[in-house]
Amino acid sequence: ETQQDETLIAENLFGQDDCALYAVFDGHGSEGHKAAAYVKRIFIEVLENYRQLLIVEPAAAIKRTFREINDLLVENEDVDTYMSGTTASVVIRRGNQLILAHLGDSRVGREEKEANDDAMRDVYSDHNCTDPQELDRVLRSGARVQQLQDDGAGDGPLRIFKGSLPYPGIVVSRSLGDDVAQRLGVLCEPEVQIRELTPDDCYLILATDGVWDGMSSEAAVALVDREARADSGVDAATASARLNAAALKALDAHQIDDNVSNVCVFIRYH
Repeated sequence: ETQQDETLIAENLFGQDDCALYAVFDGHGSEGHKAAAYVKRIFIEVLENYRQLLIVEPAAAIKRTFREINDLLVENEDVDTYMSGTTASVVIRRGNQLILAHLGDSRVGREEKEANDDAMRDVYSDHNCTDPQELDRVLRSGARVQQLQDDGAGDGPLRIFKGSLPYPGIVVSRSLGDDVAQRLGVLCEPEVQIRELTPDDCYLILATDGVWDGMSSEAAVALVDREARADSGVDAATASARLNAAALKALDAHQIDDNVSNVCVFIRYH
């Protein structure tokens, strides 16, 4: 399968020591790899346009960034976005503030020190038609929503179609690109959360759906917990590589063919 995932890590964002950006993008459709690569390439450049707004109104700055990136992607003649696009999950750290933005099904999870269970706290739920609000919006925009049909029986996740046509068949209800789907109520506006870090915050995992299809959040937590201990001598990049390897092995066991990508962020509160 074509690699359609991209990751982006920018420590010292805008030349500031206490500012960093982490992101994952998962392309879909025949030109999904181009969409994800293009969004990765321009993301920081576009965000820079809203640098001042990011300080005073971070949610507005992020939403405007996504809107501008979507417009640039759709206008880019080198990427056919008629039925291709990408998800995006982005975390910006400014001092002890986290700005989290997400659209699609590349999930962000966070873990706290001394958590009494092994469950990863999903910062977001996926944007798809199992969410009543997302479903309502695409239906009101004229979409047909159903599973793929196999001998008359529904198979797999709910998908978004145009009228009686067999396309676009997209699963996510928010994405960048996807011209046809965006006329059917698929949004390029991310869900945004602003959080203050606490000394209990331990690490974040941003991962494409391939990772979560292969592993439960409990399994991911168990693996990264071992690596994130201060005395382990393992850095976040190594933990990330080990998580990808474990997810690929699990996908293989389930006979699922997908790309896996993740970014682990070890949080050092200060």
